[in-house]
Amino acid sequence: MKKLLIKTIVYLFVLLLIPYLYLLWQAKKGVDSFLATQSIPGDFEYQWVWLDLEGQITLSAVRFYQNLDEPVFTADQMIITPTSIFDLVNVQEHILYREYPSVVTIRLKKAVSRQSEKLLSLFDIQYQGFMLNMIYPKECLKEINTSLPFINFELGSRFEIHQTAQESLVTFSFTSQELTNLEGSFKINGFSSNEEASSFISELSLKFSELTWLQQNTQKCLALSKSDKNRFVENINKTIARSAKENNLLVNQAAVNYLADFLYVPQSIEMNFNLQSGKTFSQIPLEPYFEYQNKTGLSILLNSQNLGTLFEAFDYISEKEKDKKQLAVEKKATQKSNFLAINQRAIRSKLGAKVLLKMYNGKQVIGYLEVAGNDRLKIYQLKYKGKTILPFLYKNIQSIKLLREEN
Repeated sequence: MKKLLIKTIVYLFVLLLIPYLYLLWQAKKGVDSFLATQSIPGDFEYQWVWLDLEGQITLSAVRFYQNLDEPVFTADQMIITPTSIFDLVNVQEHILYREYPSVVTIRLKKAVSRQSEKLLSLFDIQYQGFMLNMIYPKECLKEINTSLPFINFELGSRFEIHQTAQESLVTFSFTSQELTNLEGSFKINGFSSNEEASSFISELSLKFSELTWLQQNTQKCLALSKSDKNRFVENINKTIARSAKENNLLVNQAAVNYLADFLYVPQSIEMNFNLQSGKTFSQIPLEPYFEYQNKTGLSILLNSQNLGTLFEAFDYISEKEKDKKQLAVEKKATQKSNFLAINQRAIRSKLGAKVLLKMYNGKQVIGYLEVAGNDRLKIYQLKYKGKTILPFLYKNIQSIKLLREEN
């Protein structure tokens, strides 16, 4: 009787092991097929794969490489959980035809990255260290960390895939004690389409909290400058004003004040994009930059305070009745010289002309005169496959030289 019981248990174990091994094999094929069908900019590797009785797939010793010997990130485990274990039947074929389960969750556990900037670029986030140079005072730049730190992190994401609507709702969370915590969501439209470049992201929301890295930089800056809040905020205002001037930007002063207050005590950042129906990010040109927020429906909250408009639009001054006599005098003067007088009347007489602006800061700009206002002019340049418009205050212009068009 005892031997019969043992044999029965062994047979049952073998009978159960066969479907388990089949599903494990299907899971591995599914993971490999998904990686092969995605345009991932790098090499994804893992050591082992196993499967529990609920259909949860676990990959161990995960590595991601990108043209370097050192991996962009490593993780002890990547855990993939489909809706049901039965979703693993013929999973390779389902992936080839983009027939995914209704809900899939993916988690990276105990992940490490020594190339934080490359890690962010995988999510289309391009960090540039010089951006801190535009907001922190000069005396702080030698002390603060302009490069992102090495980070330990965990990443979790949940995909809700709606086949009939051809879209997937993605919610995700990122936690890192060295950098920040991030929660967000977005939609992938055309998620199951087989056509190339048919998928696009919309309705993107991001919320950053526990801004450890930024808080550390602020504390270093405060300790170095030995300044109170008023002096710190004043220095930030001056730095941003100088940076804006050097880059031909017109920033909203209220937004600058909010940003300076936020940098003094950085706690949270919220960003929400609400694109117009039928539009994608790729269809929205960045120029002119002051229209970007409206085009993308971008709202930014710093410490729960709405930042409002970042860049000011340019003033389109309606033309007043021209003083013909004065205009004639200025026209006659400019005929004898290649230089224009720096005032509204002289510039209006040459709208459309190609000019070279020489600024007091030493910068030179070439473009076409577009508008002459009371205190500024506006020129346009033909680049980025479109028309880029730039404003300049008269008080910042040293000279305006007329240029001849090349035949």
